[in-house]
Amino acid sequence: MNKLHMDWEKSLKRELKRKGREGQGVAEDVNERKKRIKWSKEEEAELMDQVDSHGKGEWKKILKNSTILQKRYKSSPSEKHALESLRNRYNNIVTGCSNKSTS
Repeated sequence: MNKLHMDWEKSLKRELKRKGREGQGVAEDVNERKKRIKWSKEEEAELMDQVDSHGKGEWKKILKNSTILQKRYKSSPSEKHALESLRNRYNNIVTGCSNKSTS
């Protein structure tokens, strides 16, 4: 085990102890993550309109120019994560592999 992994493990154990869940492991923390929200038809339409306007691959411009998409990704861990998610969603819509969106 390398030093970085050992430091991470100690840090995780301290955090679990602080939360009163010592010895319960990481699986409990996974359940506390933000729940996935399905895309609405409005969001999908906005994404497709923005791609038509700015072009495929211009994910930064698309995100910058759409308040609807900005709202969706306001709590994203990073801009890189948001842009990658936009690209993946677009590809899923185009290839027909998307989950059904909600209205």
